[in-house]
Amino acid sequence: MTDQPDPANDSRRVVSHGDIVDGLRRLGLAGVEIVVVHSSLSAFGWVAGGADTVVAAVRSVVPTVIAPAFTYVARLPSPPDSDIPFNADTPAATWQEFNEAVRHTPVQRADSPINRSMGAIAAAFAAEPDASRSPAPICGFSGVGPRAAKILSNGTAEQPLAVLETAAAQGAWILLLGVGHEANTTIHVAENLEHRGGYTRFARVGDDPRGWTAVRNVGGTSTGFPAIEPHLRDIQRETTIGAARCLAMPAVDTIRVGRELIRRDPAALLAPEECTPGSQASDALAKRQAYLRSLPPA
Repeated sequence: MTDQPDPANDSRRVVSHGDIVDGLRRLGLAGVEIVVVHSSLSAFGWVAGGADTVVAAVRSVVPTVIAPAFTYVARLPSPPDSDIPFNADTPAATWQEFNEAVRHTPVQRADSPINRSMGAIAAAFAAEPDASRSPAPICGFSGVGPRAAKILSNGTAEQPLAVLETAAAQGAWILLLGVGHEANTTIHVAENLEHRGGYTRFARVGDDPRGWTAVRNVGGTSTGFPAIEPHLRDIQRETTIGAARCLAMPAVDTIRVGRELIRRDPAALLAPEECTPGSQASDALAKRQAYLRSLPPA
């Protein structure tokens, strides 16, 4: 639980459950059935009850909630013979090195702890008594509510981000609580649909005879994603809750806008400073350009 302020020594206002509920209603989320949440607890300032209060507030407004639950503990290097173009990954030098990594890497489990970079609120959603997880290793999502399990079942090792595409198709909204579009994983769906990104990573698993499996169509760098915001002006809603800037927008429209931008400019939403040779951004751009070259002449 997050430390709470000492009223005698801290003048910052405490954010309550009611404050968060009121903010979500200002965003127009009352009546929305599904949200995909990305969040930062510290962005609010002091929240009475910490992350659990945020979870309870979101659940009191929206029935079904999806949150990132990435688990990197099972991540392996690429095998030495994995010849995957534009993959922005360095394979193990030898099979001996790879097999040694397999022996020393924890097996992906349904309850593997989510990475701390997902934040305290995402961890609290994953810890809810009725929470379920998507089956994809590494790039997983958790969810709560009546429609969560069916949405999450789409997140396989072949298409882990299908969770977000399915949620969008069912009318989900994206909710950014104290974070910007750099945390908006749904934009990776637009990249993958336009043949940009979609990396392959490898994970230690217990249900494959080899002890490992490929996880395909994983998203890459997102540092340049905030550049989408001016293009969402007509659909994005904004409010402040405590000290946190909070945004909400329909997921299907976010994917549409992202795809339109990439069609107009293969480098759209990539941070130029990250497009160095061998980087994720550079390989994403190269993959998009290779796809365009493969198309028949207009």
